[in-house]
Amino acid sequence: MVRCLFDLARAYAPSTIFIDEIDSLCNARGASGEHESSRRVKSELLVQVAPDVNIDEVARRTEGYSGDDLTDVCRDASMNGMRRKKVQPSVSLADIERHEKWFAEFGSA
Repeated sequence: MVRCLFDLARAYAPSTIFIDEIDSLCNARGASGEHESSRRVKSELLVQVAPDVNIDEVARRTEGYSGDDLTDVCRDASMNGMRRKKVQPSVSLADIERHEKWFAEFGSA
């Protein structure tokens, strides 16, 4: 699943993958009581991310940054795709008509 997510992101590049609560997902590998599927997800996440990141370069370019500074840099970077791309409507007139027809037939829940 993780590999598929990264493959899709690469196919639709430039793209951003948001992973919520990664700190809870990625506690220390090999901890007692760790489920095998959890270990596999963590391993695959590292495999997918590691080739795309030059840790030495990141460390050099962010020397003196606090954790909060890095959060701001990441937040700003996550918005770059939106800034470059013109947002297009995602709902067509046919979608609206289909919804209105369904609503007329079945009504609101």
